[in-house]
This record gives sequence, C-alpha cells and structure tokens, in this order.
Amino acid sequence: MKRIKVESAEDGMILGRDVLSADRESVLMTRNTVLDEIKIILLKREEIDTIFVRSEAEVLNQMQKDDDFAVAISIDEDDEHPKTTLEKRIRMEEIVRNLYEDARMSKKLDRASVTEAIDYIVEEVKDANNLFEIIKKNEDPKDYLVYHTINTSTIAVVIGNWLHYSKNDLRLLAMAGLLHDLGKMKISNMILDKPGKLTDKEFEVMKKHPMYTYNYLKDAIGMNKAVLNAVIQHHEREDGSGYPLKLKGDQIHPYAKILAIADVFDAITANRSYKEDENPFYAQEVIQSDSFSKLDPGICYTFLKNLSKLYIGRAVMLDDGTIGEIVYIHANAPTKPVIKVDENTYIDLSANSKLHVKEMI
Repeated sequence: MKRIKVESAEDGMILGRDVLSADRESVLMTRNTVLDEIKIILLKREEIDTIFVRSEAEVLNQMQKDDDFAVAISIDEDDEHPKTTLEKRIRMEEIVRNLYEDARMSKKLDRASVTEAIDYIVEEVKDANNLFEIIKKNEDPKDYLVYHTINTSTIAVVIGNWLHYSKNDLRLLAMAGLLHDLGKMKISNMILDKPGKLTDKEFEVMKKHPMYTYNYLKDAIGMNKAVLNAVIQHHEREDGSGYPLKLKGDQIHPYAKILAIADVFDAITANRSYKEDENPFYAQEVIQSDSFSKLDPGICYTFLKNLSKLYIGRAVMLDDGTIGEIVYIHANAPTKPVIKVDENTYIDLSANSKLHVKEMI
C-alpha cells in the first residue's frame, strides 16, 4: 500500500483505505473502491489531498483473508453485473428509466448507475461497424425517451471515436448523452406525449428542458463542466437559431455540437407518438442540409462520411418496392448510393431523382 497525491491518481487504482470527507465526519469512498475518471473528479472537488492505494495482488491476498470481502466481490460479479448482451441491454434500459424517475422526483443523481451506463456504452461502440445493431428502435412510442437517450449517447461516442477523441472525452460524451434530456421530467406529460405538433406556446415550454437539465445537474458532486455545457447547449445552433441561450459558432461547446447531431439523427429515425420512424438516409439528408447553417459542418462531414461506409453490403427497399444491396457510396452524394438489384441490374440513385431509399431491411 502506498500514499499518493490525488492529482496523481489514475483509472483502475484501488483504494487501500476509506476516504473521509474534509471534516472527517463522513466516508466519501470505501476501501477497495476502484477509481475511475468520475471518482477522481469527486475526490478533487471534495479537496482531498492524498489517498492510499494498493495493488491488485494486495487485494487478492486480502480476499483470501477476508471472507466477507470475497463474498461481496462474488456477488458483485455474478449477480449485479449482467453478462450477456441482452442482459446488459435490459440493465441499461433499467438504469435510464431510473435516472428519469429520480429526476422527476428531484432525487440526487445516481452516480454509480451513471458510471455503469457509461462503461456499457463505451464498451459497446469499440467497433463502430455494428452501430446499426447497437442502436435500437422503440416499438412502443412510450419507450421513446429511454431508447433515444441510449441511442443519442451511443451515436455521440461513435462520432467522438471518428474524431479521434481521447478515452476521457468519450466517457464524458457518453455521460452528456445519458443526461441531456433529464430536464424533460419537469415538462408536463401532456406536452411530452402529445400525438401531434406542439403549439407555439407548448414549444416555448419544451424549449426550457435544457435549462431544467442544467439546474438539476449543476450541484451534483463531481459534475464535469463540459458535460454541463453539453446538456444545456445541445439545442444551440451554429447560426444562433437554437435555444435556450441563442449561442453561435465557437460559443457552443464541441460536446454540444456532437450531441446535437446525434440527437437529430436519432430523433428522425425513431418511432414517435406523432410520427413514424424515417430511414437513416433521410436523416442524413436533413443533417447534410443543416450542415450549411445550423450544425457544425466539420463534424457533420466526419459523421456522414463514416456513416456511409457502414451501409455497404446492406439490403434496402426503394420507394417503388425494389429490393437490392448497397454496393457503392458516392463521396459527394452519400445519401444516394448505387443499388445492386441482381447480377445485371444496378440503380444509381444519384442519377435517378425519382427513386429514394425507403427503408433498410
């Protein structure tokens, strides 16, 4: 066991002793806690100067001597953390539902669950090639908010990967995506679940949700400022037409710019109470159009370019009922690919303005 400065702490280090608050009246973290970026931020925010850490070998040795600790580890690994992909997904949805319920009741943010969810998302998107398998569509419009939250966070991390962001940045992006809509719990269900277009008055109420989210999170222990910027700014737009602060261009945090694109893409392709889901190509066309004024053009270009590569080999149905396989993506027209119908028939959608991809199958 050794004593180190908190500023020297790293992900994966294991606490050797309980960490007490500055007034020494409460325990902030218990012995054997595995440190991560969020926990380290918490320690710094609580102005903890030094901590005791120990090696994995010391922990294993202690496990053999301490039956209670060994049982705790066993329960943690076998019962609390799901193993299969399906179990992980079910657990993820449970966490997000609980986050929204806690926000509705104005309870403190469950940091442990947020960390577990971040771990899930960052691990899931290590291979962005399976993005369309990771993103799930909600069959029931009532599940929209839960699915949208997970999907937006996932897409944001994928974009961060394509922009070569650091692991720390990816974790913060995942957090921002998970938390960005919690303020909607302060909005009436009559507005949230309305099966139709909002009136101007209702939309003015809806536009307050980024501020509600910010106010809910700003006093959470260890909350990262960049995450706060992302959640309050994810509806800001490059030309100043967004809300709630009417920010422009460089005034908008990069995380918020990424979150805006992820949010738009999933919102368009999701099944909502007032509209059916659209196909990803239509969502791309909207983002491509908005990249000239509302969304960051550089991030949009990276997103659209890399997303298009994922379509190669996928089966699609055109709006005239033709079924084929995407075999080529035009660099300058990524939403209008070349479709192989059979060995002798190819349709170039960039040269046929009457045909469009209706859905991926």
